[in-house]
Amino acid sequence: MNKNIVIYTIFRVDKGLGFEVGVAWMGLLRSLRTWFSYKERGITNHIRFCAFKEREQKQLTCQNEQFSVFHFKQKDAPKIRIGSRTKIQLRACETLGYPMAENKDLETVIRRIASVTNHLTSSHSTAARELALCHTSSRNDSYQRVHGDVPSHDVVWRIASDESGNDFTDIVYEKAVGEAIAKISINRPERRNSFRPHTVKELMRAFSDARDDSSIGVIIFTGKGTEAFCSGGDQALRTQDGYSDHGNISNLNVLDLQVQIRRLPKPVIAMVAGYAVGGGHVLHMVCDLTIAADNAIFGQTGPKVGSFDAGYGSSIMARLVGPKKAREMWFLTRFYDAVEAEKMGLVNTVVPLENLEKETIKWCREILRNSPTAIRVLKSALNAVDDGHSGLQEIGGNATLIFYGTEEANEGKTAYMQRRRPDFSKFNRRP
Repeated sequence: MNKNIVIYTIFRVDKGLGFEVGVAWMGLLRSLRTWFSYKERGITNHIRFCAFKEREQKQLTCQNEQFSVFHFKQKDAPKIRIGSRTKIQLRACETLGYPMAENKDLETVIRRIASVTNHLTSSHSTAARELALCHTSSRNDSYQRVHGDVPSHDVVWRIASDESGNDFTDIVYEKAVGEAIAKISINRPERRNSFRPHTVKELMRAFSDARDDSSIGVIIFTGKGTEAFCSGGDQALRTQDGYSDHGNISNLNVLDLQVQIRRLPKPVIAMVAGYAVGGGHVLHMVCDLTIAADNAIFGQTGPKVGSFDAGYGSSIMARLVGPKKAREMWFLTRFYDAVEAEKMGLVNTVVPLENLEKETIKWCREILRNSPTAIRVLKSALNAVDDGHSGLQEIGGNATLIFYGTEEANEGKTAYMQRRRPDFSKFNRRP
């Protein structure tokens, strides 16, 4: 076959989210899938995207590939001559009834193509993936027009304390001034932010305070410095009965911390720089989201040092990366860089180290724009399948809290206090 085959697709970016726009984007994404298929077989390395606009051409690079965004007028749509090769019949714009694109749409076109191509790989080019990208690309721009950009100003942090008023020694607990964001950092960089029982107790105090503080909507969990998020339990303090410090009884109280993070009704985002290994790797996995710096290293070390996590460290990992990959990570105890971790589903995104906190704050602000009750119930629902009866109890409790806020529930309480029979007949029995 022709090694220089060029795949064309026609589309324009509309202001709405109508059916026609979805059809156009499905066409674009089908062309992308075809291009990746051809590329794997060494047939093509070039694809052009066509939009209805004044004739001009712009270049952009995605995944180290050069893409041409080629714009042409309506009258040029039916046929385009490619060099000395035969004319390629293109779908005329009249078939979808699109008007001419406005000048301001050009950057939207560029941004959407970049968004699609940066997230689409040959291993993900399925119809379901196409549909998801199609809706995401169009919706993001519409959402931005309605709600505006996410604020990008720097955060001002203030040191926080819990209700006991005691100072923290192994962690730093901070809250953003004027924003609903808390940040909890393990502060043992000299030990690669490994935890001891005292560290875990302080973490649990801070998470408990953030849960009870109604002004906090999202929590960042991280480690001080850039060398490590958390390297797990401090092996120097390990005993036959767990970990011990300050003459305390040995224990594995980090298991209680894992449960606390899972059941906390507010999103917890792991902000990972450097090593997230061993028990530290498990801690990032039990968080709701993980933003990784490009220097992040992930892996399990347990079998190398005579340890393992047969609880969340195994079950959640298998859920995230699949059973086979989870076995590889545990049985071989290899380390994986941030890019590999993102590909296998361990992290949500990877950013340059210098942009790590800025990107994490951006995610926090986006979450805070949404319904806190919806986020709360969704978190418990997403965790319920893995958390057994404990997970069902959490989602059931959330349902009860929502019900307490209804007129129907208030009728029951009011009737009881007034010593009368409640009248539930006025409430609909929905199908």
